[in-house]
Amino acid sequence: MGYDLLGLMALGYLSLFLGAAIITTINIVVLIATYLLTGISLYKLAMNNGHQDKAILAWIPVVNLYLVGLLAGDTKLLSIDLPAQWLGIILVILRIMGGFGDKSPFILWLISTILIIFAFYNLYKRAESPLAVIMAILSLIPFLKAIFLYTIKDRNLLYFYE
Repeated sequence: MGYDLLGLMALGYLSLFLGAAIITTINIVVLIATYLLTGISLYKLAMNNGHQDKAILAWIPVVNLYLVGLLAGDTKLLSIDLPAQWLGIILVILRIMGGFGDKSPFILWLISTILIIFAFYNLYKRAESPLAVIMAILSLIPFLKAIFLYTIKDRNLLYFYE
């Protein structure tokens, strides 16, 4: 009783292909769920906190960082007064510019990542989240960010200025 080598190879390749297709499908489902959860959460936060005219920005990737800056509120950064609008604009510009150029993208990406953590920290702090620092750092992971935003989506944000 001999084995058909060609048949076994075909079965191996088919198994490999099916495994890759399943993993890809799971990844796509998680990405869509993350996008929807983040959009719904930012939209509801904006609607509940006086930014009804800008709530639609929650659905535009990268541009939704402007909304995060608005929701984070006015703040001080390195002893510089930073209005919420400017924080949002800076977040979007740095994130977009981080993808262009030769040597500067990494530096711009690093600065924008630090500012994003800072903005999310202020947002979670305004939402009275007890673990604002940890949540802000973990918000760099998109699915966790979506979950954290979903937990605060119905809250009215406190106003504070430090």
